Amino acid sequence: MKGILTMRCPTLAELPPPPEGRTGWPWTTESPQLPDTMPDGGAWPRISIVTPSYNQGQFIEETIRSVLLQGYPNLEYIIIDGGSTDGAVDIIKKYKLWLTYWVSERDRGQSHAINKGFEWASGALYNWQNSDDILFVSALSSAAAIFVKHNAQLICGRRIIRTMTGSAQHVDPALNRDWWNYKLRRGIIATDASFFSAALHSQIGALDERMHYQFDVDYFTRALNCVERITITEQIFSLLMSHADQKTRQTQRSDEYEITKLRTPPASDNLLLRLLQRVARTRFHNFVLVVALPFLAKAKPKITYISFDWLTGRDIVTEI
Repeated sequence: MKGILTMRCPTLAELPPPPEGRTGWPWTTESPQLPDTMPDGGAWPRISIVTPSYNQGQFIEETIRSVLLQGYPNLEYIIIDGGSTDGAVDIIKKYKLWLTYWVSERDRGQSHAINKGFEWASGALYNWQNSDDILFVSALSSAAAIFVKHNAQLICGRRIIRTMTGSAQHVDPALNRDWWNYKLRRGIIATDASFFSAALHSQIGALDERMHYQFDVDYFTRALNCVERITITEQIFSLLMSHADQKTRQTQRSDEYEITKLRTPPASDNLLLRLLQRVARTRFHNFVLVVALPFLAKAKPKITYISFDWLTGRDIVTEI
């Protein structure tokens, strides 16, 4: 199954009015509308975004509007709802004219919903936004420009953590530049602030539907073990809502069980790396890094780090 509708993002005036009292992004402001072609005259890459949803009526409208108000000329937006009963479906229906595909039916959980969504995707660049995540202003244009300029497979940006009142708690840093420290310890990539190529997704395979908490860690661990080119940017791509019902606040026991007992296939076909990944989660971490680097240097992907020089107004690109 592939999406049959791609579109130019609607303008603020074309969307339903926001709920009373809601202002700012993405309620009463919008990203600038982009021209039909990129500055070099080429086509904007199609971006496919999937939102899994289940009883997130309190948040999902903000998520939907943050995606639709990107001003992007070539968007494919897919929402997979698990049969919500809290009014979320009525909100989705308000925006159905601008959706490539949506459905509300019982599923086997969040990972299954995301997989269902990507089955409809036909873009060159993928991302998923949970139904309490918010895309930042002009995130898609920034991701697309990086994707084309750097031939990126995996783009990792920054996100703002915010509270229910709308105030920012802090800004997550970009992906740790210490590549092997990240890979061996299985750090967490900010999924809402990451974009990956359709080709990389095909190589990684689907999310593990047996997992309900650690499927994102599992997915990006597999990505890091096969990706050849990573682009890390200081651009802010998303806002993460911190609230009491947030899934990441569920029991750590479930997290540990899924990542240690359910992970399959192994994190790598390299037996040495698999052993080191286990040892790196112990107090011998620093020793492992020193020993592992000479053996694993050949497997290190090309990493491009993009920072911003406020004095010149230009990006600084560093190859790591």
